[in-house]
Amino acid sequence: MGTRLSVAVGMMLLVLSSATNVFAQLYGEGVEIYKERSGVSVVYDGGINISVEGEGITSLLLTHPKLGAPVTILQNTAGFDEIEFDRGEEWTAFTKLIPNGSYQLTIKLGALTVNHPFVVDYSLMPAVPTITSPTDGQVLPEPSLVVTWNSPPPGVDAIYVSVESDNGGCDFESGYLPPGSTYYIVPSSILEPGRSYGVDVEFTRGGNGVLYFSDHEVEFSIAP
Repeated sequence: MGTRLSVAVGMMLLVLSSATNVFAQLYGEGVEIYKERSGVSVVYDGGINISVEGEGITSLLLTHPKLGAPVTILQNTAGFDEIEFDRGEEWTAFTKLIPNGSYQLTIKLGALTVNHPFVVDYSLMPAVPTITSPTDGQVLPEPSLVVTWNSPPPGVDAIYVSVESDNGGCDFESGYLPPGSTYYIVPSSILEPGRSYGVDVEFTRGGNGVLYFSDHEVEFSIAP
């Protein structure tokens, strides 16, 4: 098993102990930007997630003209196999923190350096979906659920639905849904009377090295 470093909202957490790798190799990297809201709130949150997987990752830098000096996500000579960086803010503050423009992610794996350029363009962010059923706080009479939402805007690549229970016993994902979808029938076998759940609908779109996704979440419960 490799080593993993997780960085979330400015906090660094070492999940597994580091180990020097004999071979340096990059398996993949990804940049995601999200915009989301919960329930009937009109407040939107945003964030960026950067993940890198390889062998012997020793440095991770993010550069952009408006950032001034490069942002150091990781600087460690021991080497890690997987890194995840996540930073979130209220949407307006987030777009100032990570403005539109060209970025470069510089990944160092021992003596190997890999550059991953990407462009942030908020015009590519899909409008946040609106779940029309269930409504936030609704109590359903039986464990049967059809999730519905507004018509997706042009340019959406895929739609995803997920359901999670309050006790963590249910963590269900629909998998890929076509971009024109406006409903999804949740398997009744995953729902239980007397339990509370959260359901998310997500619109996704990719462009210029970034995956954008917008998300709406509501909570509901099943009557005992």
